[in-house]
Amino acid sequence: MIEVSLFYDVWMLVYLFWQSYKEKNFSVYNVTLGILNLTL
Repeated sequence: MIEVSLFYDVWMLVYLFWQSYKEKNFSVYNVTLGILNLTL
């Protein structure tokens, strides 16, 4: 079940990343990118 929750977390990050990118909300974009860099 750990893999499933991890996948869900990554999916939520990607979704946030995409939404902020579309809306040109670059503060959220940068924070999300920072979290992704820490995670990966």
